[in-house]
Amino acid sequence: MARVVPPFAGIAGVSAPRALIPLALASGLWYGLLTVLVGTLGTNLDAVLAVLTHVNWLLGVAALGALILLAVWIVRRLKR
Repeated sequence: MARVVPPFAGIAGVSAPRALIPLALASGLWYGLLTVLVGTLGTNLDAVLAVLTHVNWLLGVAALGALILLAVWIVRRLKR
């Protein structure tokens, strides 16, 4: 009779307890860092908004430049 592999980590042949420990540690690390990041951003919201405003302005200028270059390229292509 074939051995039944549990579906949790059966693909790698790892038992559930052996797989759960690293998963729990990685999850705790991820959500801990995420909580610290959000808490830090929340306390410095004015600085974050100022940086985002500057970045958005620069990205808008870059998008406008790319749009102008694309339009020039299309017009030149259609004239041929």
